[in-house]
Amino acid sequence: MTVSILWGWLIPVLLVAIAAGAWWWWRRTAARTSTDAVRVAHSERLTSLPRYRALAARRRQLLTAMTVAVAGLAVAGTVLLARPIGASATEPELHTRDIMLCLDVSGSMDSFNQELLATFAELVPQFEGERIGMTIWDSSAVTVFPLTTDYAYVTEQLTMLSQGFAENDYSQLQGTYYGEGGSSLIGDGLVSCALRFDAVDTHRSRSIIMATDNYVSGNPLVTLPEAARLVADRDIRLYALNVTSWGESDESVELAETAELTGGSSYLIEEPEEIAALVDTIADTEAAAFTGAPQVLEYAAPGVFLALGGAGLVALMGLAWKAGL
Repeated sequence: MTVSILWGWLIPVLLVAIAAGAWWWWRRTAARTSTDAVRVAHSERLTSLPRYRALAARRRQLLTAMTVAVAGLAVAGTVLLARPIGASATEPELHTRDIMLCLDVSGSMDSFNQELLATFAELVPQFEGERIGMTIWDSSAVTVFPLTTDYAYVTEQLTMLSQGFAENDYSQLQGTYYGEGGSSLIGDGLVSCALRFDAVDTHRSRSIIMATDNYVSGNPLVTLPEAARLVADRDIRLYALNVTSWGESDESVELAETAELTGGSSYLIEEPEEIAALVDTIADTEAAAFTGAPQVLEYAAPGVFLALGGAGLVALMGLAWKAGL
């Protein structure tokens, strides 16, 4: 934190005014004293007494202390009138994020998708301004809900789909098996999710959270490396939840390279229970990655000078009382 003076020019003006007032008062008091003084013969006998000297020294000390207190009070008051301003830098978190859930709904993914959807349903109430959308795919892609900030609707859809996976109700997956290209077409699915982002000309951070085992069973129109280049060109980060028990397989390596190409990351998941912690990690990473430009916040900072002025006033009152003024 730094402190500056908003109206710095006011300080010398006020100090000159105070000094001029003090000089005028001193001159007026001195002239009046010399005129009204009563002359006493042989006063040196009185002034040479130890008691008189002690009382005079005590009075000089009190007047000196009162002068210091008045000076401190004047300086503090002057600075306060000039408005001391504190400043601190902060990096606000942006709430202009778009997050697309991109789920492979082939049969091997059921238990993992159930956990992922349930976890996101719990996280949604924490969002503020972020838009969330979801696309599911197998051989073809279906938009479950577009990017939206209607969090009540999002939670309802996520919960309903999660329960459907738990109950083996596949009616909600209609449209994901369309075509004759096979199933689990990863590249096609990723491209479909990337194309769901709208308002591409606006400055928003965009990310895809894709859950898949990356086992292709068919002939996709777009390979995963081709899809990765499209995602990267659109400035979209990919966070891949790699659902497999073979972390060193070619499929896992390819998925990790795809995520890294977009500036995202790949996470190996062997058990559905691991998803909650990983989703929290991704959410924290996104929040850290998309903080706003540093901003300087200014605010009134009278603290030190207010304390100095208060101390000067209390001291002045105490000294005046002690001096019998």
